[in-house]
Amino acid sequence: MFVQRDRYAKLEEAAGYQIAAEIASLVADVSSAYYAIVQQQKLVNMTRQSMELSKKRKEISDAKRLRRGLNTTNCWER
Repeated sequence: MFVQRDRYAKLEEAAGYQIAAEIASLVADVSSAYYAIVQQQKLVNMTRQSMELSKKRKEISDAKRLRRGLNTTNCWER
């Protein structure tokens, strides 16, 4: 009877360690996923800014061509 009680106590202790390890692993996974999402959001924002900058550069280039009287279409668009 006492042997079985000791066995149950050890099993309960082992289960406690297992649960703690699973919780720690879950917290690590959630943290990792969160920071991956944050990095992706930063990448999306930088890409948007880059696209805006490229669009403004094209507008400036087109405006310069118009002032010089040059054709604004690319040779590939003909």
